[in-house]
Amino acid sequence: MSGPRARCRRLIGPLVAALLGLLLPADAGAALLTLQHVLLALVVIASISVVGIVLVNALLVIPAATAKLLARSLAQMFVLAPLFGIGSVLAGLIVSAWVDVPSGPAIVVMAGIVFLTAWAGLVRRARRPAERAGKIGGAR
Repeated sequence: MSGPRARCRRLIGPLVAALLGLLLPADAGAALLTLQHVLLALVVIASISVVGIVLVNALLVIPAATAKLLARSLAQMFVLAPLFGIGSVLAGLIVSAWVDVPSGPAIVVMAGIVFLTAWAGLVRRARRPAERAGKIGGAR
């Protein structure tokens, strides 16, 4: 093991290097990746004191996360993320005018609903083959 990544790993430790994105071993597993995402989210939220900026960041992150769930390639993700963002903005503005609530939070809530719907669809789709095999929910 030589090179800049290996030297960095020896210098600051494998966990810190992985959390900084300098090195993520293939066997790190989902737990380390989840920890990295949670820490990143906490740092971003803790460092921004203006609520409007947090809403802007949410509007940037949520559509990209939704696109990552559904895209099969990076090119698809680049197409889907703006579409989810534009759709969330339009739906949030309509809901904001209809219910008479502030537009910023309404937009972010709509983006969150789109993300949760996509996530729930993926969970349901993943369970479907197991249900057909009779592993979940009893034999049919």
